Amino acid sequence: MYSLRALGTPIDRAKRPTSDPLAAVGYSCIYWVDHLEESVKVEALLRMLCLYWLRLVYLFWGLVGGSPSFTKAGGLWQGGVGISTLDGNIEDHDAVGAFLRERYLYWLEALSLLRGMTEGILAIQKLEFLLQKRLRATELQELVHDGYRFIRYHRATIEQSPLQAYGSAMIFSPSRSVIKQLFKHEWPRNITIAPEMGADWNAHTGACLQTLEGHNDRVSSVVFSQDSSRVASGSSDKTIKTWDAHTGACLQTLEGHNDRVSSVVFSQDSSRVASGSGDDTIKIWDAHTVACLQTFTVGSAVYNLSFDTTGSSLHTDVGIVALRDSPTPTLTISKNVAASELQFLRASQSSQSPEYQGSGISSDGFWITRGSQNWIWLPPAYRPLCSAVGRSGIAVVIGCQSGRVLIFGFAPEDPN
Repeated sequence: MYSLRALGTPIDRAKRPTSDPLAAVGYSCIYWVDHLEESVKVEALLRMLCLYWLRLVYLFWGLVGGSPSFTKAGGLWQGGVGISTLDGNIEDHDAVGAFLRERYLYWLEALSLLRGMTEGILAIQKLEFLLQKRLRATELQELVHDGYRFIRYHRATIEQSPLQAYGSAMIFSPSRSVIKQLFKHEWPRNITIAPEMGADWNAHTGACLQTLEGHNDRVSSVVFSQDSSRVASGSSDKTIKTWDAHTGACLQTLEGHNDRVSSVVFSQDSSRVASGSGDDTIKIWDAHTVACLQTFTVGSAVYNLSFDTTGSSLHTDVGIVALRDSPTPTLTISKNVAASELQFLRASQSSQSPEYQGSGISSDGFWITRGSQNWIWLPPAYRPLCSAVGRSGIAVVIGCQSGRVLIFGFAPEDPN
């Protein structure tokens, strides 16, 4: 419906069907809290009138010396002249709570399609204000408060792409978010591994309070092992870390560089890790024991590393390093193509947009893509300084400014 075939389909591509289901409910969808507020005001007025009437009854029976029975009058007061009190209407009566618990994400999608996200935020804010007037805290208040933070933080995402209410908004909300827990069944079915979020929202920014598991500084390089079972990351904190790509658990920390780590790579058999650093060295590590096997002083920072298929040499952007057992390995500077010639060749080649298979990162770094289509929007705090894609395109790893390493795993695409 509305031609939203992919999670990342932008709102501008939405097409309203001839029989638009939102046409009849659009007004109510946007203004239902305003009408609830008005009903509360009317109810408050009726309650005041009831109190005034009861005082008149007291006065009348006092004058005639009677002793009234307040059974019916008391019932009138308690019932608010046939209308539930505010406590009953909002807090105890389940209409509002049921709507939020069962339909909240769908409401956000509808608001996006109606171009009404701003009004939606104001509505939830108004509902929260109405509940704050109550004398006791309730589960509904907690639900509304979490819903307010949810819509405020993810507004830009959902406003741009309606179905991100079920994608990015679910993934990047805190683990204890009430909305996230209520709508677990709407989790994107193709995501098999996702980074663990912090427990709560940030009180000032509304963002997820994350537990910064990983590096203590920005991540500059990430790479998958050949079988995509492990990830290695290099950071400005001078360390290399290896991770279990299935669980996201940190397996090892490799220390020894004296400056930022600029590049990392696994050998073809995943038994070794090579790292280049701003301390002008390249180190070879045993991926299982964490031992540093060799150190090469190359005279400059290295940003590109790759083992050859045999594991006997290491290709770098300053030359090819022969990996031998001798204590003084050699460095061969490649002279096949001079840098100026390489730039000329690149400039002379015609450019075309690539068509990606599997998952990846969009060119602007804002999206995880799937089959060249935007799929999961990345909030600013989770956008990559570096990234890598596993073999077959069913896993993506992202290195962030915060030092966090995010690993995503995806179910294989259905060929049909």
